[in-house]
Amino acid sequence: MKKQIRKAFIASITVSLIALVTSACSNAKHVEPEKETTWKTDIYIAGSERNGYKHVAKLWKNGVPQVLSDGSNDTIAYAVTASGNDVYVVGRENMGTVGTAVVWKNGVRQRLTDGSKKSLAFAVTVDQSDVYAVGKEYNGSKDVAKVWKNGVEKSLSDGKNFAYAYGVTVAEGNVYVVGEEYNGKKYVAKLCNNSASAYSVAVYKGQVYVAGDEFIGNIRVATIWKDGVAQRLADKTSSYASCIHVCEQGVFVAGGQTSGNKMLAKLWKDGMPHILTDGANDGYANAVALSGGEVLVVGYEDRENSNGSETEVAKLWTNGVAKDLPGTANSIFIVKSEI
Repeated sequence: MKKQIRKAFIASITVSLIALVTSACSNAKHVEPEKETTWKTDIYIAGSERNGYKHVAKLWKNGVPQVLSDGSNDTIAYAVTASGNDVYVVGRENMGTVGTAVVWKNGVRQRLTDGSKKSLAFAVTVDQSDVYAVGKEYNGSKDVAKVWKNGVEKSLSDGKNFAYAYGVTVAEGNVYVVGEEYNGKKYVAKLCNNSASAYSVAVYKGQVYVAGDEFIGNIRVATIWKDGVAQRLADKTSSYASCIHVCEQGVFVAGGQTSGNKMLAKLWKDGMPHILTDGANDGYANAVALSGGEVLVVGYEDRENSNGSETEVAKLWTNGVAKDLPGTANSIFIVKSEI
């Protein structure tokens, strides 16, 4: 009898242990394996295409064009940026004979001025929820450099001399604007305070980089300034630097230099030139951006037709390999987002 009780007791413990183990396993948390992050890259290019006698502002997203105007007025898109789900393009639209600064948000146009005086917007950037556009507006006798924050304008020059704002960026709460102002004898680049023109600005690790050109004697020379210290990118023939992009991979500058009677589109990386066009036609590099290991440059080429006229052909160079787009390409912005 005692043996039967022991067996029953042992059997009971065994069953209880099995039940306990089974219960413990069923209550354990199931750990899902970590999913690999998937990214997508969107490439935005702003420019224009001729429609008969008028320019029509355009935005390309991953090569697919979007027309920003109906073609009834002359329009040009000079710059593009994106933030979240919103895409901003700035440029100008002619209201009759008066060019007016405009911004397109997701394709919807907003005028930055009342259109009574000539104006245009050259560049745009977004910082958190604030949208900054820069350009110029005519005051009746002189062009005045302007910045618009969320559509509200502010003059950067006093209106006594011609002045233009060409580039803008925001870093650590500071707004940097570059441009030029005529002092009665020559144009002076603003921000770097040289006898020059400044077109683009970037801030990287607290250092301010400006791209433009400066006259050395009678020759316009592509130049960058790092915290105000100049570095010449070319010599001997006329050249310009229109856009600068600074990142861990280096300092990239888009521009051009004359060779013979033609302008060659160029890219400089850390001061070393890379020629993008063959010199058969005038070529211009307007902007540069990086995507992963690829360097993307946009601009255009003036192709000569058999009748002597010229056709503007927008260009996208990826690591130096060209792809044609109709019209002109003035700006590029790349967005990498998680899917």
